[in-house]
Amino acid sequence: MKLDNLGFTGGEMVLRDPKPKTETTLEKLQNSYDEFAKLIFIFDISGSMITKLAGRFAEQYLWNDSDMARIRMAFASVINKVNAALAANIEPKTLLDSEEQKIFSCLIRKENGWGIPDDDELKSRVIEKGLAATFWLSLNPKCAHPVPSRLDVVKRLSTQEIKRRYEKYPKSSVAVILFASSTQVLFHDGNLDELYIALMGLKEGLGGGTRILEGIRTGMEVCRNSPSKVGIHHFIIVSDGEDGECEKEIGSWVPALRASGIVLDYIHIGDHHTNASLMKASVELGGTACVVEKEEDIETKFVEAVQRKMLPPPAE
Repeated sequence: MKLDNLGFTGGEMVLRDPKPKTETTLEKLQNSYDEFAKLIFIFDISGSMITKLAGRFAEQYLWNDSDMARIRMAFASVINKVNAALAANIEPKTLLDSEEQKIFSCLIRKENGWGIPDDDELKSRVIEKGLAATFWLSLNPKCAHPVPSRLDVVKRLSTQEIKRRYEKYPKSSVAVILFASSTQVLFHDGNLDELYIALMGLKEGLGGGTRILEGIRTGMEVCRNSPSKVGIHHFIIVSDGEDGECEKEIGSWVPALRASGIVLDYIHIGDHHTNASLMKASVELGGTACVVEKEEDIETKFVEAVQRKMLPPPAE
């Protein structure tokens, strides 16, 4: 035995292989955790998830001067009604029809009352609240693709990433949980073809609430009944709404979630009701939290979350 094949650590003597290893022990461990971590998608399917995405999708419509004038007149009319209601100590929404309530939700709050956003923001809000048809906006013939809803984007991305994962790791363990006012386990380690059909046909439902905490609870139950082989359970939550109960309770859940090997990523669509406590808990559980609106940003963060490297937490 040649001495240059011997390595010394402490007082021990060990044989060192002179041939370079193609895969280190850490890499093998990393690959094992990536493959056998259980992936749990928790999706909001409340009514607001069918609203159209804003941002760059304003270019999907033609915004001529007469369109903008008509929109601003309608917004001004709603402001007048709201101000009159407030002056009479009446709840403003009781004087507004369904379309006017959508317009009201687009207004911005100013020091002296309600105001109309600037043109770019106004266009985004009109699309986001589904008012394009209300104002008879014409599609821009130069734009080939229709404006997708938030739920449309979630369906496309989840189908894309689940397919990609099973192609890489055929023995993957994946569940899809839906929530609104109640929860439903749409899929758990079943027939993938059936899952893809179910995802593509998915519409808003389960009521109009946003019970994120119940979605997490259902995910924990799924993992309790069929835990990850490596003890890592990766939850990816996508929502555009607020859950007051989750905001109050999620902080106290963090120790149990951490002990259950749960890594949590939270993607919030839109800039309203962003659930600050859930965002904080996501970071504490080794994941990330973000607020996005444009389709390309949603895709970037969604793919990053799904492909996040999994390793066991460091020993405390």
